[in-house]
Amino acid sequence: MSGHATSEKCEPDLTPLLDLVLQLVMFFMLTANFDKFQKNAAVKLPKAVQAMAPDKSIDVQLLVEMASPQRGDPADPARPLGVGKWSLSTGSGARPIQGPTDLFEKLKAEAEKHGVGKYADPNADPGRRKTRVAVILRVDKDVPFRQIYDAMLKINQAGFEDVQLRAIRG
Repeated sequence: MSGHATSEKCEPDLTPLLDLVLQLVMFFMLTANFDKFQKNAAVKLPKAVQAMAPDKSIDVQLLVEMASPQRGDPADPARPLGVGKWSLSTGSGARPIQGPTDLFEKLKAEAEKHGVGKYADPNADPGRRKTRVAVILRVDKDVPFRQIYDAMLKINQAGFEDVQLRAIRG
């Protein structure tokens, strides 16, 4: 009994392998952390030992970025002396801010839009879930504290209570 060699080729079935690869791609796409905002590269966050992870339960994020005066735009004549480049991002792109007063005006408009603080609807249904709006400050490590304080004061005056200051874990 001798075996005859056949001309049939034995090829592996790659369908399960392709299914596995596609499932892995979908898993990584769903678990990847994509930021809503493009962040200013000129802002170098300070390091903090007790920095907490970002809060995921926030519905609306208003991102205020403050670059240091050294990294700001010195060619801008409307910017006060010693103030770096500031911007406000609401998810639809970053808008430049000329200082604390301009920040207050823009945040006041956002507070009216989202019904925050004194602009909240007093006739709203108490059982309805309230939209969480937070102002997130990304401040360069070289920005003077006085400017941070002025910005936080204007944020509070605009009616926002949920303010987060971002830092890098040390």
